[in-house]
Amino acid sequence: MRRPRAAILRNVSTTEHEDIPSPIPCAMRTRVPHTVLGCGCQTPEPVYYCLSDATTFTNTIGRKRERKPGQEKRAENYNICLSCEHRVEPTPYDNFDLPEMQPPSVADISPLAKIKIDGLCEAKNLLNCSAVEYRGKVLMAYRHGWHRASVYMAELDAETMQPIWQTPLAMPEHSQHRLAQEDPRLFVFGGQLHVAYSGVSRDGFGSMKVSVMVARLNDRYLADKVYAPHFGHRRHWEKNWGFFERAGDLHAVYDIAPHRILKIDLNKQYASQSAETPFDVPAELGVLRGGASPVFVPSKGEWYSWCHSSWWRNKRKWYALSLYTFEDSEPFTVKRHVGLPILLPDTKDMPGSTVPHCVYPCGAYLRDGVWTITYGYYDHECWAVRYDAREIEGLLS
Repeated sequence: MRRPRAAILRNVSTTEHEDIPSPIPCAMRTRVPHTVLGCGCQTPEPVYYCLSDATTFTNTIGRKRERKPGQEKRAENYNICLSCEHRVEPTPYDNFDLPEMQPPSVADISPLAKIKIDGLCEAKNLLNCSAVEYRGKVLMAYRHGWHRASVYMAELDAETMQPIWQTPLAMPEHSQHRLAQEDPRLFVFGGQLHVAYSGVSRDGFGSMKVSVMVARLNDRYLADKVYAPHFGHRRHWEKNWGFFERAGDLHAVYDIAPHRILKIDLNKQYASQSAETPFDVPAELGVLRGGASPVFVPSKGEWYSWCHSSWWRNKRKWYALSLYTFEDSEPFTVKRHVGLPILLPDTKDMPGSTVPHCVYPCGAYLRDGVWTITYGYYDHECWAVRYDAREIEGLLS
């Protein structure tokens, strides 16, 4: 017969962990490994603590829930263990903390072209494509499939945006992308092409966990090394980091409002927050979240960050193309932004009732005075849109 959970958990002395309630035989007592919490504590033993007095908790997507008798609070809702001297409050993934609003008007700009990227490998869902210009070629990474997704690489014709060649991107084995590799973003660091993506795995409690990972690509566009940069204050569901290189250092936009920047050491696989500045986002843009890797424009001395606006309407999420710029020096303060979304999804193209209204930008580059942005459309197609750079400048203030 299986023993009760409380019977198999060891008591731990609280002399070294004053914040932890005295050990008592309780069904609410839970084991929390430091490897799950990511606090960097060197305590050799996992921490055990009782939460029987707690009445509410925050689940992995940020919703408040009433605790039922016998229900444990899971470790992914904490960022730092209760014994750590650097303990901070948890940061929930706020996917559902979006405003309820009418779809706003679109910015006064017409695209030069909208191009569906056809001829990709067959799958029901081909989405979230990221294109960059690298060594005279237009290269693209895209997500292949929904469940058990993987990343594919392709070279595109610079004019037609159709694939010249494509291939699955075989990743070295890693525990944090064991279930799937999703939503790639290409960027250049140290003169070499890299791809950031969302690695899907399960934590020690069996819950889904999503981590931002980076693969370095060699000259044949094969992944020869994979990194999992650890951020101690991470969310349980991480995605949408915007990687960029400045003065030989690798940085990433972690949040847009406020504008939080991480500094990343790939060799040590470590990330820390290096800057935070306020950004008052216009209500018409909803909530701004990450998109393409930021692009530096030397003539302007700014980084251009093509991102997505998000909001709720009639119990359905909307994603739209947006843009802001930030300075080329720390603390990377936001300088300009658009006042309205630039591109909205057409509701007539909605393929089914389960998908959000979605324009999801993942790649951007500037060539000969024209911006090209690649995006996932309604979670099942890859598209590109082009805008005159002078007209884009007219939208920024």
